[in-house]
Amino acid sequence: MVHSPGERTAFCAVEGQAVCLDIRRDRYFLLRDRANAALVALAEGRTLLAAEAHVLAGLEQRGVLRGVLDAGSGWSREEVSRSILDDMPASTSWHLYAQWMIVTWKARRKLGNGLEAALSDAQKCRMPSTTPANWSLIRSVATVHHRAAPVAWTHDRCLPRSLALYFQLAQLRQSVKIVIGVALQPFRAHCWVQKDGIVLNDSVDAVRAFMPIFVI
Repeated sequence: MVHSPGERTAFCAVEGQAVCLDIRRDRYFLLRDRANAALVALAEGRTLLAAEAHVLAGLEQRGVLRGVLDAGSGWSREEVSRSILDDMPASTSWHLYAQWMIVTWKARRKLGNGLEAALSDAQKCRMPSTTPANWSLIRSVATVHHRAAPVAWTHDRCLPRSLALYFQLAQLRQSVKIVIGVALQPFRAHCWVQKDGIVLNDSVDAVRAFMPIFVI
């Protein structure tokens, strides 16, 4: 059974600080003191002490966290080596632009129903990681989204743009990952799409600044 992304609190550790994402309520929050230390240990894959497990269980009982003790660890950072946008084709097929218009509308509509609904739909259409990759097609689709972005978005909207790219590649039976990452000092969040360490809709330097907190 595929669980809804909102059934568990997404979390990661950034420089000793636990960062949480409540997908159901579409909000980020931080933990402090013993709760922070316990969740950092879990995020880093360390075996919890009895006292740490007790603290996290108490937060789950109070509804502050959901399902973290079943998660095992936080998301690990997959090293990215390059951006596919560094090698864009000179031209792309017109029908990819037609598909782009449809998936862009779809991403906006899904997000209108909330973050959990949008990510649930993305999870449902995820292709198996063993699906053969058509890199020529992936490069063309990524190029279309990059070149058409100024038409659809008045400013950077990383989440709907990434969802649109993810939906189109899924329709074309290409297996990719959509990543939500966070950074501190100051706090900020970002979203992008990648495959096998190659970023599909951003630069390498931009995404390296963020620790993944949720991945599909």
